[in-house]
Amino acid sequence: LRDHLSKANVTSKAAIHLTGAYEPKVSKDTLYWRKDQDQAFTSGGLKLAGREIIIPTDGIYFVYSQVSFHIRCKTDIPEDHDVVQMSHIVFRYSDSYGSYKPLFSAIRSACEQATDSDDLWYNTIYVGAAFSLRAEDRLCTNTTIALLPRVESDNGKTFFGVF
Repeated sequence: LRDHLSKANVTSKAAIHLTGAYEPKVSKDTLYWRKDQDQAFTSGGLKLAGREIIIPTDGIYFVYSQVSFHIRCKTDIPEDHDVVQMSHIVFRYSDSYGSYKPLFSAIRSACEQATDSDDLWYNTIYVGAAFSLRAEDRLCTNTTIALLPRVESDNGKTFFGVF
């Protein structure tokens, strides 16, 4: 796909699809987004700068992101248990208000975490919606820091994009 897009006369619609992973050598508190691995690509002016997607022109864009986790959980959960809360937020920085503000977010309750359990539970958070964005707006994500080492980075499990 990436080769096809780079060879095509790309005056088409702007689109970006990034794959994500937790890379503690790069950052211990955020996901690392890649534009050149697996099904990732950029076209039509949308670009990745650091950990942010840069919007090329004013318009309506569909923004989406998914993060998949694996957690060791207890199978016999008492009624008064503490559950693992996983959250994923997409932030927008716009010159019109000069700071980062949440664009949208999701939170999911998974299970009671147990370090001594062999039972892995898998869960996914997906968010996606259309927004009116302005040229030079920047989009980035924030995920529950304690769960970053549990992020699934296999192809198709964790991603971030705009079209």
